[in-house]
Amino acid sequence: TYELLGRPEAAGKAYLSVSANLEALSATSRLGPQDEHNLVSAYLGLSSLAAESGSWTSGIDWLQKGIGHRDSLVVRADGLDRPADVNDLYARFFSIASRGYQAIGDKESASFWGNRAASEIAAFSSIPTWSLDRNSNHSFL
Repeated sequence: TYELLGRPEAAGKAYLSVSANLEALSATSRLGPQDEHNLVSAYLGLSSLAAESGSWTSGIDWLQKGIGHRDSLVVRADGLDRPADVNDLYARFFSIASRGYQAIGDKESASFWGNRAASEIAAFSSIPTWSLDRNSNHSFL
């Protein structure tokens, strides 16, 4: 919400606090899927803020921290309220990585991450819409 209110400094502090707390927790125990998702979301927020300020290298560093969690989150996605959030999150990760590498002149990496984004979007698009929110009150035959 700080980002939406035009307060990037406050958003950065909040993302750093979330990531530091969850990283500390992960040092002593395995994060649950929702906590791991929150950690990765904080990395995405930090990356976005860095990119918006023109610091693409810093943004890419934050993305790399989050990308390392993808396989774990995919395997444990059923522990989330909306399992498809994993594909959505990583589609954004890979898209920003592609833009970041493009911005620093690394066309090969930009192409690689752009292709990963397209694959993640395709995976997300193949999920039946009725399964996107397991808390919906819809009943199906």
